[in-house]
Amino acid sequence: MPFIPGIQLYTVRDEMSQDPAGTLRKVAAIGYREVEIAGLYGMTPAQLGAMLADAGLQCRSGHLVFLGQLEIDKVIADALELGLQYLVAPVPWKRDPSTVQPDAEGGPYAFIIGMVNSMTLDDWKWNADLLNKVGEQVRKAGLRFAYHNHNFEFRSYDGVVGFDELARLTEPDLVHFELDPGWARVAGFDPVEVLTRLGSRARLLHVRDFQFGFEKTTRLSLLSTPTPAVAGQGAVGMDALLAAAEKAGVEGYYVEREPAAGNLESIQRDWEYLREKMELFSS
Repeated sequence: MPFIPGIQLYTVRDEMSQDPAGTLRKVAAIGYREVEIAGLYGMTPAQLGAMLADAGLQCRSGHLVFLGQLEIDKVIADALELGLQYLVAPVPWKRDPSTVQPDAEGGPYAFIIGMVNSMTLDDWKWNADLLNKVGEQVRKAGLRFAYHNHNFEFRSYDGVVGFDELARLTEPDLVHFELDPGWARVAGFDPVEVLTRLGSRARLLHVRDFQFGFEKTTRLSLLSTPTPAVAGQGAVGMDALLAAAEKAGVEGYYVEREPAAGNLESIQRDWEYLREKMELFSS
């Protein structure tokens, strides 16, 4: 699979909500030829697909599997209509969501943040079973299923790391992973080491970098996230990570930042870095 830099459209979520067609054209004008979607932006798959095609963009992966609101048959149908290859679950769910206390530092996602920050080891075991079941349905449809990490998965429960338990209990042929190296680094883990341990299960990669100086934590807060860095200029060690990912056969590379004003300008610099890597890997 050629190294094709893409972008997770969550990065420009606000722009997509206001002017999706114009935003996609701007993304393409920067140089991106591939995107990963986060939802359908209020459109039908046909409408979104036509808009992507008009901008000259392809889409192979989508964050469309929300485990707490699971309508997997519809999600699969949407994915097939869009021509996706991967369906991704961006967050886990609690076995008993009635116990969740919303977290003030979650902003509009107060419930979600409260949920993920209160995950127990039993919750991870329950999620592993659920992911296996979803993965089986996705595979039957001819698609692949992946789980995307943040930092809270790397919390230790008396020496057992949630992420490790999730990987151990999910079936390799049913559940793949989309590694977010920025969040792994925030949790205190080496992204290259995590990718190496995942091996062939690491099929997708988020290109997210953070500036040095953040406090390591497995607690997620969208109101006090580390400061983003241009890819390759932060604490992740992106050069080594991309080399390892290319060697491992990772199939999708997607720039991601938390939505913020000025991201269209920031992803220009990320693209320039990735373009150099693309030229290196294809030489």
